[in-house]
Amino acid sequence: MKTTQFWKLLPEEKLLIFESNCVVCEGNIENFLEYDFVGAPLGTADKFSFHGGFSLRSKQKMIECIVRGRSSEGEPEDQFFTRMMRQIGAVTPDFTSACRFAVSSTYEGPPVGVPATDQCLHPMEVADKIVAGITY
Repeated sequence: MKTTQFWKLLPEEKLLIFESNCVVCEGNIENFLEYDFVGAPLGTADKFSFHGGFSLRSKQKMIECIVRGRSSEGEPEDQFFTRMMRQIGAVTPDFTSACRFAVSSTYEGPPVGVPATDQCLHPMEVADKIVAGITY
């Protein structure tokens, strides 16, 4: 995912990355189309990165990040893109808005999705709220 070749294969400009261990909760994704990169926030409100497993991304900004930046050895792709998005001035949400898109540990209302459901990133009471908010 850290190569321009990968992103150039994809025909659409807005892309939802959805790994096999994710859950989609509801369909309000249009509330987040303004962002170039959004995923569940990992960390605290003053210092966080976006979880890439369930994320919405702008293809051209991904390519720009790759062209303009370098990833250090072993740096996860989502941390690389979070860092580079901030460096290039791309449009990314604040902590609370990112929590409304996807949940890692902080619940701010029914999310669009949940990444890494097999990793138990949130406490059981948050999991109960997520399940109760899933629409069919």
